[in-house]
Amino acid sequence: MKLEDFTYIENDWFRTKYANNSKSRFVTFKVALNWLYQHKGRNLVETGTTKEYDDWGAGMSTILFGDFCKHFGGLIWTVDKSRQAIEMSREVTAEFADYITYVHRGSIGFLQDFPRKIDLLYLDSMDYPLFDERPISVCQEHQLVELQAAYKKLSKKAVVLLDDNGLPKGGKTGLSKRWLAKKGWICLLDNQQTVWVRG
Repeated sequence: MKLEDFTYIENDWFRTKYANNSKSRFVTFKVALNWLYQHKGRNLVETGTTKEYDDWGAGMSTILFGDFCKHFGGLIWTVDKSRQAIEMSREVTAEFADYITYVHRGSIGFLQDFPRKIDLLYLDSMDYPLFDERPISVCQEHQLVELQAAYKKLSKKAVVLLDDNGLPKGGKTGLSKRWLAKKGWICLLDNQQTVWVRG
């Protein structure tokens, strides 16, 4: 593959296929995957898997990552504590199953035990409480603990992508962003998702 096959050009396959569906997440997905591509990363890890057909409001990240790996190589580990979610993800992403390892487990223990370096880390487990009374601090603290569990596994040129950003009271990412900033990481783009790399 040539660099121009994936960098930001008009009418590229990724934009044509996903821009309208991913909407506010499209640019951050593309920035993160372009960083991964340009730094020759191969190991993608996501917490919280794709759970339904055509649920673009939830991101459909496992589909996008699978398609990326089909085009450019790489492997994905998708982890979810719900067995039902993992089985549904297998169905939804069957086209890309050769590139995906489906893990039914709690995300924090999985990240602590992960045996490889992580080149792209996507944290999207535990929904932000838009429609219930749970305190926002619960999902913020969970994401931060996930990030801390994975931190030593991140490769030198890793990219971290965090979902449910830009929501009230710091969204799901409030604590994680502050922690990364204190570690010297820089934000490449802040939107519905937020993209971070080492400074």
